[in-house]
Amino acid sequence: MKKVVFACLMIFALCSCTTTSVPPMRTKAKNPIEMGDKFGTKCALYILGIFGPFGNMSIPEAAAAGGVTKVTYYDITSKTYILYTKRCLNVYGY
Repeated sequence: MKKVVFACLMIFALCSCTTTSVPPMRTKAKNPIEMGDKFGTKCALYILGIFGPFGNMSIPEAAAAGGVTKVTYYDITSKTYILYTKRCLNVYGY
């Protein structure tokens, strides 16, 4: 019985998917984007992929959480598990 429970727990732990989506940057700069030295994040949960979001993902709140005053770049990270999805807005800057 312990082996069955352990196997089920391992299946649930390993069944996940992580993606990072990057917003399109419409710039003609030839230099690479400077990420900055500060980082802030705000996350929201989605239950079963359709109920939610539970939490607020906004750039001003993510910047305030990390102490970022000048935002230079942001992206969205999404981690999908069996019963829920966690999406986080990551803000970089100075």
